[in-house]
Amino acid sequence: MKKINDTFIGHQDIVDIAKHKNPKGAISLYIYSSVDETERDFASHFNSLNDMARREAEEFKPNNKNLKQLAVSIEKKRRALLDCFMENKAQTFCLFLSNDFDKFFEMPVRVKERAVVNSEFYTMPLLALLEQFERFAILVFGHQKARLFNYYLGNLQEDTSIFHNYVYAVPEFDSSASSRRAVSEKNVHHKIDDKYRRHLKEISGILFDNFRKFGFDKLLLASHQSEINSIKRHLHSYLIPRLAGEFTADVDDSLQTIKEKADTIIAEHRKNKEKTKAIELLNNHAHNRAVLGVESVLESLISGNVRELVLTDDFHAEGFICPEGHFATVTLPENRRSCVFCGKDLVVQPFLEDQIIEKAFAEKVEIFHIFHQKDLLAGYEIGALLRF
Repeated sequence: MKKINDTFIGHQDIVDIAKHKNPKGAISLYIYSSVDETERDFASHFNSLNDMARREAEEFKPNNKNLKQLAVSIEKKRRALLDCFMENKAQTFCLFLSNDFDKFFEMPVRVKERAVVNSEFYTMPLLALLEQFERFAILVFGHQKARLFNYYLGNLQEDTSIFHNYVYAVPEFDSSASSRRAVSEKNVHHKIDDKYRRHLKEISGILFDNFRKFGFDKLLLASHQSEINSIKRHLHSYLIPRLAGEFTADVDDSLQTIKEKADTIIAEHRKNKEKTKAIELLNNHAHNRAVLGVESVLESLISGNVRELVLTDDFHAEGFICPEGHFATVTLPENRRSCVFCGKDLVVQPFLEDQIIEKAFAEKVEIFHIFHQKDLLAGYEIGALLRF
């Protein structure tokens, strides 16, 4: 059974994966599962990629004991991947393994399947896709303590390193009649309120320190309904524009409860972003500053005229490509089976989306996936905003 943060990728993980080097060998596996694939299919699928990794390891460093041990380690990862596998869900598992590094996580979009063995991890198609997904900080607070969570790619993790426990106490006074008269109920409440304000200021300071150290794109606030607004006046001015929503919660709620509530808010936030992007695409198309449809996108990509690629998460197309990357098309032109630029025969590409994504990455094109608002694309699954 998959745990909430089994495949969580933290602040530093992406940096570590991108910078990691090991001359003894590092293995990168990208394993895609379509919505109609069963767990049994996925297991078989994994085995074929594992065999590919073994062959790649032999080519990289023949008879290398270290890589043979890594191949055994990959087989051990099979169970962990199967535990995270979900039927009726498109998902790509990204596995990075060397003798001093071990990490895998899940991407909600298709990444071209690969088994790559080298002295560093293969991250070229990955980093551009990760940039489109926002990282959320979720602050859950009450009168006595606060908890900060990191939410990314649908996974939630509590940032226990900044767990804050505030000892909340009513001001003490002795029980003599004179003391009871001296400390009025109004003064007691004033002191309690003052402690709570200081509590909120401390929480806000910790939150801003976390932002400066790690960075996050958006912020969610959670507390009892009557308390949510109380912290906003204490937030650093840098964090106010990052507020993306709020929900009611108790500071002692379970990780699962907090995730379910956050999922709803974050999905709505993503829907609004997608709506804005779809409207931008269609408006620009009306003024010849954007194109719609796979053929038009391919033509614009090959000519280097795409600024941002917009496509649905389940976009798929088959077609034909030049092996040198000069040309790509969905339908084979009449009486033409070779590239007009180099003369080489066009080859069948069953996953044209892989070619499009990699071309976009090579051209430093931004990529944006539509998960929820597909009907807004006017019947198209892909479009592009143009550079000029």
